[in-house]
Amino acid sequence: MNAFRRLLLLPALIVTLVLAGLPYPFSTPQLAAQSTGALPAGLTVLNLAPPGGAAAPQASALELQTIRDRLLQIRNRMAAQEPQVSQGPSAVPLVAGPQALVGGTKPVTLSLVGAESAIDIDGIGAASANENLDPIASDTPGGGCGAFVTDVAELVAVNNGAATFAAGNCAHVEASGNSGFNWSPRPVTPGPLATPIICCDHDVMYDDSTRVVFHSSLYTNGDLSKTAVGLDVYQHMFSDTAPSCTYFLGPVTGTIDFPHLGLTKNFLYISVNFVSGGSQTAFMLRYPKTALANCAGSSTLSTTGNFTSWAGSIEGQKVWRPSRGTNIKHTMIWAHRINNTTLRIFKWDDTLPAANNFTRNIPFSSSAAPGTNCAGGSNNTGYITAINTSLIGFNFEGAVTDDKLYFYWQAGPAASPMVQAHIDGVVIPLTGGASVPTVEFPVAYPHIFNSAYCMGFPEVTANKLGDLGMVLAWGGANAGGGEPVRLIVGVSDEFTGLGLFDLVKEPVSLQFADRNPAVNDRYGDYSSNHPSEPCEKWFVGTGYFLYTHGEVEQLFFEYGRHKHYRCWSDYSNILGNNE
Repeated sequence: MNAFRRLLLLPALIVTLVLAGLPYPFSTPQLAAQSTGALPAGLTVLNLAPPGGAAAPQASALELQTIRDRLLQIRNRMAAQEPQVSQGPSAVPLVAGPQALVGGTKPVTLSLVGAESAIDIDGIGAASANENLDPIASDTPGGGCGAFVTDVAELVAVNNGAATFAAGNCAHVEASGNSGFNWSPRPVTPGPLATPIICCDHDVMYDDSTRVVFHSSLYTNGDLSKTAVGLDVYQHMFSDTAPSCTYFLGPVTGTIDFPHLGLTKNFLYISVNFVSGGSQTAFMLRYPKTALANCAGSSTLSTTGNFTSWAGSIEGQKVWRPSRGTNIKHTMIWAHRINNTTLRIFKWDDTLPAANNFTRNIPFSSSAAPGTNCAGGSNNTGYITAINTSLIGFNFEGAVTDDKLYFYWQAGPAASPMVQAHIDGVVIPLTGGASVPTVEFPVAYPHIFNSAYCMGFPEVTANKLGDLGMVLAWGGANAGGGEPVRLIVGVSDEFTGLGLFDLVKEPVSLQFADRNPAVNDRYGDYSSNHPSEPCEKWFVGTGYFLYTHGEVEQLFFEYGRHKHYRCWSDYSNILGNNE
């Protein structure tokens, strides 16, 4: 047996021992840069689509719902196959820390230091012509849903000064030239013949070095047996009325699920969860971003020999996301939970063909437990389930600053006082240079929790100051009868504890949210968070809430510390469109 095969068998042996309840026989070594699963032929090249073409076909609301239900079934099946509680080696003791408090429209929580610690929220879009609150066209027939009621919003957005770009379900793309007060529709890109329906899983990144927008979405046929990822390139965020070019990853036989985007100085990353038959593999693919920004031909965009993968047979089924904040580095870092006390961290330097990986111990992090339903709202339904808390990692997020690495994830109830679903985290120092750092060992284990209500679905990013912004959901309670799920945002900086956040309620959702999702695992990956551009001190968030009769109200907003308000105001109100 050669050395490479022994390396592949080692993690499988360790996982077998752990799941059997035995301790690790020794500490897990750092593995060499390698991948553990073959790349399907349909994923080996990012194909440049021919220009023009007919409009993307608009599936009916029932057809889209059927497709999304099938995706949900896949995720439910994955969650059911993986243990919710998996003890690893001895980790650090659990220390709850202070409860997270949610303030008003300009709050402070635990670190009151005067006016400059307040958080502002601005840039709420104007009301649409069809609904009282929704500034985005997603719930109109023109938005592709075929009805005004849907519970799968999935809005994403980025900005560059007053220019703003947004996209989401069912199938809509918009741009704004005035910080989201007015929106102009953009065409939905036609899909390949084998996967003509644009389904869901939107993501968007703005690259401030090439000054382009990358927008991704999932395409499928009618039964998810064939799928593809589309990647639109907008060289001008607002003035381009259509993509400068479009690429497709696939079509491929099997189900691509959960695609997400990330950036380093040299590359655009696309992570996908690939399910085919009874097998599952997480893939991290990367492509030279300058070539993409210039709409280079497919011949320069081969993934063969330049990808990282992790088969579900090694440590259980996992999904990956690129971390945020790496756009100013020559390194991408991400992770998954092996079990409830161990992270496997992946570090992919721009100069290497694949990622190195290694483990770090963390405090015990509880997964779903009976009663973790976070029920609330006028219909008293829940919104957090095993899909969210599972070790698979659908709600696992990372952010990178110059000198620290942060991960946050959804957790179920734990020991008192963390008796509601909440968010766990870890802070890890980075040394050896900001561009290509060395990952050290954890120094803090923040928890975002409140004993009275559930908190979850963290969307975290880092800005160029090294501050963190987070968009998350709060509401509902394990005993039921809680408040409806709503949006809160937070900032972690010099006014907070390490990895902790001052939190503020998003004011529109605070005022008008009424219902929880009709299906208790529908809240999902439906908010987003990015650093503001070019004001690096603020953040851009999106999310949604359900109004009185179940209407989805999608929101775009910008937030940051009040002391940095001038930065946002100058670019949005004085300097204007900066594309």
